[in-house]
Amino acid sequence: MKKIKLTLLTLALVIGICGAFAFKTPVHHEKKFLVLYWYPVNTAGQIAGPHLFSDAVSKAAAIAGQDCKDSPNQPVCLYGDTDPELLVGTSIGSPNSGHAVLKSN
Repeated sequence: MKKIKLTLLTLALVIGICGAFAFKTPVHHEKKFLVLYWYPVNTAGQIAGPHLFSDAVSKAAAIAGQDCKDSPNQPVCLYGDTDPELLVGTSIGSPNSGHAVLKSN
């Protein structure tokens, strides 16, 4: 009888330990898209009007609805910012590539 109890106790411990490690919550590595408010930019590098969409959108969505095609070595035609209330005439400076869409050729 003692052997059966010891065997059952050992088996319960093994199942408990295995169960603790077998059912880990999977880790999801999702790439989050940067969503911004997109503004038209004039040739002087300044905000030329209000943001173009009713809400913040990704860069790909901003490109899809515009003449800007993000061509290299072209001036900026759309500027993305987290601020939904940038004023017309605000200088954009030298934005990083995630915040700027370049004119098409």
